[in-house]
Amino acid sequence: MIWDEFLRHFRFCDEEDSGLSDHTRKRIHQAKKNFLEKFKTASKRAARICVNLRFLYQPFFYNPTIMRKPLTPTQCVVLALFWAALCFIVLTSSPQIDGMLILTILISGALVFIPIVKALKKK
Repeated sequence: MIWDEFLRHFRFCDEEDSGLSDHTRKRIHQAKKNFLEKFKTASKRAARICVNLRFLYQPFFYNPTIMRKPLTPTQCVVLALFWAALCFIVLTSSPQIDGMLILTILISGALVFIPIVKALKKK
């Protein structure tokens, strides 16, 4: 839309210039430069906004250059106990134990215990 306005402005000014005085041509030339400068400023602002919007899609704590500290053995034990307690609550409160429930528990166990095993292997 801005680009269409830009092109329209320059096309009309070029057609109208033919029989104008030098003073009027200078004013039109200055108007073209001002319009172009506004267009550049708007483009720079739009690019800056797009760069800033990129951070909305990433968590505020995400920084790929910083390494995460490995889990301590105490943290591993507490995490495993919380997972076991959650599984106990889910299994005792469920009216029936079916395949989907078992699959969910297995996947959650993998999500919990893979990082624990990796942390313990590093030590």
